[in-house]
Amino acid sequence: MLRLVNIDLVQHTVDANVRNPLDETTHMHRSDTHEMTYLLMSGYTVELDGHSYQGDVGDVFLYLKGTPHLPLARDLSLRIYCLHWLDDRAEYGPDCRARVHDTRGRMLTLLEWLWERHSSPRKPDRATDRHLLALILAEHERLSLHQDVSFAERVNHYLEHNLHHPLTMGEVAAAMGLSVPHLIRRFREDTGETPGKRLQRLRVSRAVSLLRGSREPLKVIARRVGLASTAHLNLLIKRYTGRNPGEFRTSASRPVA
Repeated sequence: MLRLVNIDLVQHTVDANVRNPLDETTHMHRSDTHEMTYLLMSGYTVELDGHSYQGDVGDVFLYLKGTPHLPLARDLSLRIYCLHWLDDRAEYGPDCRARVHDTRGRMLTLLEWLWERHSSPRKPDRATDRHLLALILAEHERLSLHQDVSFAERVNHYLEHNLHHPLTMGEVAAAMGLSVPHLIRRFREDTGETPGKRLQRLRVSRAVSLLRGSREPLKVIARRVGLASTAHLNLLIKRYTGRNPGEFRTSASRPVA
């Protein structure tokens, strides 16, 4: 049976000095329910299945039951809907994407409706709650299967899933079926930056997540983000964050889901 466990509207300021109270080695979080997080503000990063996802307003993250994930607030303020449910009928969403974007705002409308009902002091109507939950999951599945993906998103997805390789722009261009100049020109037109700059920023973001969420040596983290040396990693982290790698070991943010 489909059953709503909880829905929260999380609104607070994150204390950047609090260490993640999670697993002592990886600091990853697991849940005995399915989870869905809807971002009402940007500034949210998720380490999931070896990938680092940068969240923005309207992004929806799915964590299936038992899936280890590390959510972090990139900024000090946070506002999200967090949905927890169980579905004994079948394993939900094996083909669903870890992140989708609520393009038309349908999921937000349904989540707001469900939140209002769930937070009301009146006796809950479980049949209506199940119906709203089913509509939310159906819309998520539709977005997973049919959401249009822009060129910039395709490039970003390729970069995110290949960060552990020492990628060249020639390899990225070949994967997109373009020449390197065409790749750079088109990506810059869509995003305002080159794919090389985006690759560096993604590597830094992944490395910072690993620094905060694991105890792996810096040389191991460098290899995991496709860099040949710790010196190169040190340089990029300093350039994009203004901080040294060691500072992220001692100032990890509190988990937010």
